[in-house]
Amino acid sequence: MGLLRLFCHQKKERCFTINNFVFPICSRCTGIYTGIILGFLFLGGLFFDLFEYNKIITIILFLLSIIPLGVDGTGQLLGKWQSNNYIRFLTGILTGLTTGGLIYILIKLYI
Repeated sequence: MGLLRLFCHQKKERCFTINNFVFPICSRCTGIYTGIILGFLFLGGLFFDLFEYNKIITIILFLLSIIPLGVDGTGQLLGKWQSNNYIRFLTGILTGLTTGGLIYILIKLYI
C-alpha cells in the first residue's frame, strides 16, 4: 500500500473488501476521490454557472456538503458512535462531488 499511505490512513477494517482483495484506500477516501472525479466531470459546468450567478450560494453549498463527513468522522473519533464503510463512503462522495465542482471552477477561472 506504500505510496497511497500519503493520501489515506489505510486502516484495513475501514477499507472495502471484495473477494479477499482489500482496497488500498479507506471507504471514506474512496468516496472522496470518486466524488471529486465525478463532480469535476459531470457537475463542474453546473457549479461554474451557479458560481457565476451567486458565489455565496456556491460556497454555502460546499460548506454544507462537508458537514455530514465532519459530523460522522468527529463522532467516530470521539467515540460517540461507530460508523460503517457505507456511511463513510456516502459522506465522502458527497464532499467529493462538491470539491470536484470547485476544482472545475478554479481551473476555469485561473487557467
